[in-house]
Amino acid sequence: MQSNPSDDTNAITCRIVGISDGDTATCLDKQNQQLKIRFAQIDAPEKGQDFGQAAKKQLSELIFDKQVALAVHDKDRYGRTVAEVFVDGKNVNKLMVATGYAWAYRAYMTDSDYLLLETQAKSQGIGLWSAPNPIYPEDYRKAKKTN
Repeated sequence: MQSNPSDDTNAITCRIVGISDGDTATCLDKQNQQLKIRFAQIDAPEKGQDFGQAAKKQLSELIFDKQVALAVHDKDRYGRTVAEVFVDGKNVNKLMVATGYAWAYRAYMTDSDYLLLETQAKSQGIGLWSAPNPIYPEDYRKAKKTN
């Protein structure tokens, strides 16, 4: 598991002030600058999808109004900071997958631990894996575009 980026003097720390969905949040840094975060390596159900609201609620319970540390990977095409997010030394991205509220995002995944965590959640039938046929968010988005 990746070490806590708050140990790194260059790490970004901020307070979570908004949760958009199960893999996107907004935080304020020390200069009160707003930062939109896209959680790296995971893909949570969309808002209109089964478990979309549950994933948002789970993420909110884990991090809303808390100080977090970001291990920044990149910026996405929407200008969001793509990062792994840590609260109290725990990797929130991995927690979302481990508790069945997000998939490992295969298109952008660089850490195979995410697939292992997804497999474990699926075998336990927790979160979105309690549904008979959960739809991968990318497939859901593509189907929505064609309709």
